Amino acid sequence: MNQTTNATITTSEEPQVEYMSKYGNARLYFLKDHKPELYAELHKDGELKEHCLEVQRIADNRLKNMMDKAVKHNPPPNRNTDGLKWAAHMSMLKRSVEEVIYVELIHE
Repeated sequence: MNQTTNATITTSEEPQVEYMSKYGNARLYFLKDHKPELYAELHKDGELKEHCLEVQRIADNRLKNMMDKAVKHNPPPNRNTDGLKWAAHMSMLKRSVEEVIYVELIHE
């Protein structure tokens, strides 16, 4: 039986994000609900999706960088010996970092 596999090869180092996830959608709804003039302008100019995707890329990078720093500054318990405490600690760090991201980036 002959099987073929479709593969996409990209040359860029960073994969292109074609969809909006958590942060892009949060920015979209924030603009729509709280900054209708900017929302309308971006929508009219065809730049709304790209704006939200850019905010999403920045937020994802900021989350990774800030989590790395938070873990170094406030190390979690050992994941292998105390998984529940590790999960709770990491969740607390992520909530703290996301609060900063929402204030400084999504809701600006």
